[in-house]
Amino acid sequence: MAELYVAAKNAEEAVRWLQKAVKIAPELKSKLDTYPCYAPLRSNTDYQALLAQKEGHGKSFYYLKMLAEPGGMREDFRMISSDTEKLRQMLLTRIKASLGFYALLSYGQTIRITCYTAGEQTDFVDIHPFLNITVPGKLTASFTEGGTPVIKGEDGNTATDGYVSDLLFEYRAYDEETETVQLGDWEGQLGALTGEPLVLQEEVEIDGVFLTADRVYELESGEDYSLEEFIAMTKEEN
Repeated sequence: MAELYVAAKNAEEAVRWLQKAVKIAPELKSKLDTYPCYAPLRSNTDYQALLAQKEGHGKSFYYLKMLAEPGGMREDFRMISSDTEKLRQMLLTRIKASLGFYALLSYGQTIRITCYTAGEQTDFVDIHPFLNITVPGKLTASFTEGGTPVIKGEDGNTATDGYVSDLLFEYRAYDEETETVQLGDWEGQLGALTGEPLVLQEEVEIDGVFLTADRVYELESGEDYSLEEFIAMTKEEN
């Protein structure tokens, strides 16, 4: 069918049919550009993107994005994985790191996990309502369903923005002997993955960025780490 659309000079429909074919039979992708009938599509950007898709396309996984912007404290962390425990470790590690509480409670940080099923985005969840935060003897914080922080001082009254910012700017959760962050069951809302899961070292392109499974990406600095490296590095810095 795709070659008929090529002959009719309808590249958009031709590529759409090829995309469907590759989803059904991924092994076809490596052969497409060997067929002379598809040569007219080589200048088409969607066809180019189809050929450039990396291993891991069509797999199922979760995509974690932690973003703080704009202004002086700009950060952008990403991670993809089919292992919810690894995502939990990365998320808690970043929150408990230097400026982690500040980004979360004072800066309006975005924390979202998106579910991809067979390579297609199917659902997402805002992580804020699943978080409970404690600064021992100073404040407690939770979030509404809409992600708005509810912050109480040690007296039980609503804490002022100035107090929260001053307290958290240099706060280090890793210095505490007791647990300061509780993360609820976000997995229950998104549901278990279905389809073939993404595995270690497989790569996927999301939002124009190539991500490898189970690695932590810090896009502002251009660095990426294994989860183990990220956890160890963060603890050393604190």
